[in-house]
Amino acid sequence: MEASILIALQTMRLPGLTQIAALVSALGNYAFVWIVLAIVMLFFAERRHVGVSLVIAIVLTGIVVGFIIQPLVGRIRPYDAGIGVSAVMGVSRTGFSFPSFHAATSFAAAAVLASSLGRRAGIPAFIGAALIALSRMYLGVEYPTDILGGIAIGVLVGLGSTWLYNQFLHDFVRDHVGMSSGRNKRKSVGEPARKPPARKRVR
Repeated sequence: MEASILIALQTMRLPGLTQIAALVSALGNYAFVWIVLAIVMLFFAERRHVGVSLVIAIVLTGIVVGFIIQPLVGRIRPYDAGIGVSAVMGVSRTGFSFPSFHAATSFAAAAVLASSLGRRAGIPAFIGAALIALSRMYLGVEYPTDILGGIAIGVLVGLGSTWLYNQFLHDFVRDHVGMSSGRNKRKSVGEPARKPPARKRVR
């Protein structure tokens, strides 16, 4: 079944579409796009908590996937399995395939963004994560179940990283790294200043 899906995707390869898929896949190499996003957020006090949570999620996902599950399962990639699938030259495909590192790190980051910033950030993040994951199948380097496994692990680690930050690191980052808390937000420009209560005259 999985071989049939990959072979069908292989028949749909077009030069321009393949180049786009290779570029999208490259954004997920070593979680590159998500690391850049985390670094950018670390420079803004109001978003620093998201940057820290992203770093935690990416590191934990890399450890769980790259150092524990992939070596334990040891699933070879589809182009080496003799099922008629060929990989696109130049696409990152080191190590074992299950679970997908690209899918896991991308969905971990998307889960952090969705749980920390809401739907406005979460929906685009999940769309980007899905495109990265689909590009891996289109390019012939990962099975559908590799992607599904990566998604499940990524979402769990992403939500767990947000919980870990909120439970144990929030106060430390706020006090020692200068993150502003929601209770200390500045008033918006258009918000009228509150007048002090009038003093009663003592007769």
